[in-house]
Amino acid sequence: TKVFGWSAASFRMAAAAWGLLSLLAFWVVARQISSPITASASALLYSALHLHIAYSRQFFPSTPLLVAPVLALGFYVVGWRRGGWGWFLAGGASLGLALHGYTPGRVEPGVFVIWFAAMALLQNRAFAGWRAMAWFWGGFLLCAGPVILWAMAHHEQYMGLVNQLNAHGGHGLTGYIEGI
Repeated sequence: TKVFGWSAASFRMAAAAWGLLSLLAFWVVARQISSPITASASALLYSALHLHIAYSRQFFPSTPLLVAPVLALGFYVVGWRRGGWGWFLAGGASLGLALHGYTPGRVEPGVFVIWFAAMALLQNRAFAGWRAMAWFWGGFLLCAGPVILWAMAHHEQYMGLVNQLNAHGGHGLTGYIEGI
């Protein structure tokens, strides 16, 4: 706003930048496991995803949620293929970025926990190992730690924000059912 003034366009630039960054990250991740043409076609389809369009055109703190899990997955894949603890650390830190966005980012670490557990139990060759997991979750705590510590120290205020932003008002499943 200091450079472009107080306009809707200047406020939306940050969201659009996150949206472009998520497309680039998606292409880089897809390129790790496919050809340039397939990666480009996949990124094009990702750009047309309704959620991506909605998040990248609004001024809202949810926009980091687009890039965080994509980068986390990408760094995991690169670390798994090339080795090196730094890739896993970067992957965890990328996932930690999700907690700095909007409150739905709280579910993204759970998705990775379930995914890693499934790989460890069912598809052992795709699991990078426990040392890699330590680096990944260490990176996550490094990035998400400030949010986690603040939520623990100011629990009432944190839950007030969560309940204010949740469509079901913090009433669990019954809140969703009543809202239908």
